[in-house]
Amino acid sequence: MSWHYYYKDDVLGITEVTDRVQEGWAENPGTQGLVMNAEEGTVGTSQIVLEDPDGDLVIHGHRLFYVTEDLTLGDVHAGQIYVGFTAEHEYSRREDKRLGLMRIVTVTLRDINTIFERRVGNG
Repeated sequence: MSWHYYYKDDVLGITEVTDRVQEGWAENPGTQGLVMNAEEGTVGTSQIVLEDPDGDLVIHGHRLFYVTEDLTLGDVHAGQIYVGFTAEHEYSRREDKRLGLMRIVTVTLRDINTIFERRVGNG
C-alpha cells in the first residue's frame, strides 16, 4: 500500500508530486494529518511540505490537490483518500544532507468542503 500525491494546475494539468513529498510523509502518512471534516460543512485545514531541489515546482492557490492509494484495482475514484484545494504556500530554503541546499514549499490545504463557502451570484 502506498499513497500517491497529485496537484492539478490549469497550465500543466495533473502532476504527480509523490517524489517531492517530504520524507516523513512518505513513510507514515496517516499520522501526519491530512484533515477532512464531514460535520456541518466545516473546512479541514492541513499542511504538507514538498521538496523542490531543482526549483521548478510552482504552486498556485485554489488548485486541486488529491491523494490516492494504489490498492484500487482499476477504479480511479475508489482509491481517493483525500481531495482538497491548495491555499497559502510559502517558499523557503534549507540544507539537506542528501541533496544539499534546496527549496522547500510548505502548502496549506483546505478540504473539499471549502466549496460550500462559495456564493453563487444570480442575475
